[in-house]
Amino acid sequence: MHLSTYSNLSAVRHLCFNEAPEVSVNAFSRDDIHALSCLLDEVESAFPQVRILILSAQARSPKGKPIFCAGANLKERQAWTDEEIIAHVDYERALTDRFRRSPLLTVCVVTGYALGFGAELCACSDFVLATSEACFGFPEATHGIVPGAGGLKWALANTSRQALLHILKGDAFSVEEALTIGLVHEIVPTVDAAHDRIHALACALTRTSPESQRAIKLANDKAFQLRCPDGVERDAYIYALTQTRLASKNNTK
Repeated sequence: MHLSTYSNLSAVRHLCFNEAPEVSVNAFSRDDIHALSCLLDEVESAFPQVRILILSAQARSPKGKPIFCAGANLKERQAWTDEEIIAHVDYERALTDRFRRSPLLTVCVVTGYALGFGAELCACSDFVLATSEACFGFPEATHGIVPGAGGLKWALANTSRQALLHILKGDAFSVEEALTIGLVHEIVPTVDAAHDRIHALACALTRTSPESQRAIKLANDKAFQLRCPDGVERDAYIYALTQTRLASKNNTK
């Protein structure tokens, strides 16, 4: 996957996911996760000059359907040991936690599929704008595991029981349902409309104190932790448990 950043406003940095045309699913590999972490380091170092980080994608499936992120690259994990898989998911979880804790206002602009890790990126972001083409899902349960990079913790902290049901069923759900359960915050008619909305946000933020933004983001993270205490440790334990049991089951076939 190709990750690129650009800026059309001094207070905004835009991070775009682009998969190679022959792949076109925006599935995050180990190298992609590392690149995303390094880019977050780079953008955070520009705070307070940069106040907003946008995540979006331009990939399309072979059938022409837009894709935000189709999840993790499961093919590369086929040759990994259980220990390698668990350590990698721990790294993914640490990264999504950083998005929530960052002093930057993190915004996802979603059109098309946001599945698995893609949905978890939305769950850990501050603000999610999505078009009517957007579709979400946490399919991990259909593979015998759980959303290990923050999705399970988000569902447990969510006041909507429908969020937990979607985790349990592993099904895909519409943008309207995502709005109802709090995974999406606004539905916009087009991607251009989403960027207009973010432009207005950027103008508003430049009139406020960056230290106030940092403090409010910190308070938001503390409130999240109170709703789901020990969430990171619980996610790590449960993911390791399901991964080990899955491997044991496969080895007995």
